[in-house]
Amino acid sequence: MKGLVLKDLYSVRLQIFLSVLTMILPNIAFTFLSGEEGVGLGEAETVCMVFFFGLLNYINICLFSSFMLNTLDSDVNCGWSRIVRTFPVSGNTMVMAKFVATGLVLAILTGISLIFNIVGSFVNSLPLEPLIAIPVCIGFLQAAVLFPIFPFAMAHGTKCTSALYIVVEILMVSLAAFGIINIMKLEDWGIILRCVFYAGSVILAAVSAVISAASGKKAVSAALK
Repeated sequence: MKGLVLKDLYSVRLQIFLSVLTMILPNIAFTFLSGEEGVGLGEAETVCMVFFFGLLNYINICLFSSFMLNTLDSDVNCGWSRIVRTFPVSGNTMVMAKFVATGLVLAILTGISLIFNIVGSFVNSLPLEPLIAIPVCIGFLQAAVLFPIFPFAMAHGTKCTSALYIVVEILMVSLAAFGIINIMKLEDWGIILRCVFYAGSVILAAVSAVISAASGKKAVSAALK
């Protein structure tokens, strides 16, 4: 499996590296230049800054991790999809390699976002909890979005992969925004919001991984016959 994981990481390493570089400057600029020395932030300013950090986290994690879907096209274009049929590799191993590579990329991007968020929290006196929770939850939710795309593409081809990803991504963002808005109308919204997103994002990612692995194994096994 190690070789399959490295193959996918090597395929997108330049894209992700260049993309992360383009986001380092705005992250640094916003982290260190947004606050004024000796001036405390009001509630509105704090909410706006946390939201903007969250937006940067979304771009860092969701946009750049979606490059992993390009490995599906690369496998087809270079003929790997045909060559792998001659290898003693099971369908389950091939699917899990995609998940592991995607998980590693998500972990790296989430880690980068966490570093900037934690530094920004201390520099600008922002609440630490949301700045830690936002990128972590985004990482798990993005995993739940990406995992099902792989078995679908393996079973039906890669022509509709991008369109399907965009639809699922929009649906996930819409549901998350809808949930946050409605939960914040409740009396104990803080506790409920923590329960829904802290536990819900992890559970959703786990369920998505299990179901996607099972369906991906069947798709690959059928293709190899």
